[in-house]
Amino acid sequence: MHYRIIEPKDNLILANIIRDNLKANKLDIPGTVYFDENLNNLSDFYLASPQRAYFIALDDNDNIIGGIGLAELGFMRHFQR
Repeated sequence: MHYRIIEPKDNLILANIIRDNLKANKLDIPGTVYFDENLNNLSDFYLASPQRAYFIALDDNDNIIGGIGLAELGFMRHFQR
């Protein structure tokens, strides 16, 4: 297994992986990211700022098997006061 930074070509593959996992856990319900259209364009968000990163996990054949995103959470500022 190895990792790399997200690229636009990864968007739909990742969206499918995430939605498949949500569905498998019966979380394909309104109010979850399952129905969020932005999920189809994760690279747009993560590549827009150097303060963000999304790492793609690949198997030994370079197939995407998952990923993890790191970003600032603006709404958390309210809890840090």
